[in-house]
Amino acid sequence: MLVLYLLKKMSKNVRIIYNFFDFPNLIYENCKKFNFYTPEEMFKVYGPVGNWAGKRTHPLETESPFLHLHILSFLKLNGIDIDKYKKIFTHAHTRLAEDEEKDYIHQDPCDTALIYLSNTNLDSGTKFFADDLENEISKANFIQNTCVYFEKGLFHTSFGNHGCSIEDARMTLNIFMVK
Repeated sequence: MLVLYLLKKMSKNVRIIYNFFDFPNLIYENCKKFNFYTPEEMFKVYGPVGNWAGKRTHPLETESPFLHLHILSFLKLNGIDIDKYKKIFTHAHTRLAEDEEKDYIHQDPCDTALIYLSNTNLDSGTKFFADDLENEISKANFIQNTCVYFEKGLFHTSFGNHGCSIEDARMTLNIFMVK
């Protein structure tokens, strides 16, 4: 696997790994078959779950245990030390063009990895910000089969959410890793 670069910004790491999975198109096509839910719909099942733009699957550790294990295996194969985490949550996530205005700069309460599943869209990706929330310090363009790993507390947001259905939406795998 090709690890192109490691950025050190504001004492937090961003690591971008291209060509992350073998057979990414098969994973993408299978993820399209999942049901996706809004935060409000997830609240009815799990209680408080946070807020996000777009829709997510139920946790893949129950929705698709083999995909969950596959993700963990590839994280480890690509040099991410998954053994240091107490719990790892995985979801498939879609954002449509209509979700662009709902997204916002935020921090995750844990280390995070995003795997870009849908087709490459260089007008989309993830932006990272300094603690002042004003200055963009880095960005990762949405290149299919790329993993973007970053540490807890780094301000970020998606940009260029696109599509109008599951067939052309921005789709990611979101991995939340709690120490």
